[in-house]
Amino acid sequence: MMINLASKAMFSDQGSVALKIDLPAELGLLDANDVRIDSLSLSADVALTPNSPAVVTPPTPTPTLGTYVDNTTKVFDFGRYLLAGTRSDVNGDQVKGVWVTNPTTGGDFVLGGTMLQDGERKFVVLGGSNTSAVDLEDLKFKPDVATSTSVPLVYVVEDTRGALGMQTYNYTVL
Repeated sequence: MMINLASKAMFSDQGSVALKIDLPAELGLLDANDVRIDSLSLSADVALTPNSPAVVTPPTPTPTLGTYVDNTTKVFDFGRYLLAGTRSDVNGDQVKGVWVTNPTTGGDFVLGGTMLQDGERKFVVLGGSNTSAVDLEDLKFKPDVATSTSVPLVYVVEDTRGALGMQTYNYTVL
């Protein structure tokens, strides 16, 4: 937001910002090769057009046993469920994928057969029908709580220009 405002005040539609911070030697910061770091630099392109995050909306019917939830294991096919929904972006950008991490309680995400570890964050490429090695179609949620328990599944949508938008789907365990 701040950079967007700065671009409106100081730049044309395609401006840039460069920032260099000189660091005091007393900090003693070293890089991986034991060379002293004496400054930090940042360069960013700015534009008048803001980059709003994309939205991935799950489909209207709630998941049921046999459709998106396995009858035996009760594993929720969350990625396939999201793919059946809609994707939109006010700027016309495309959805690149979603970031997921396990909820604090209620179960674990499984991606391509591998369970996410506590605190682990994974980027899942948007896709289906084997469009990449591991994609959204391969994202599942394995609940470890009683039936009828509501578990908030938080995911962060990333679009092709890097905008991020956090969303929550409240899944009721079947």
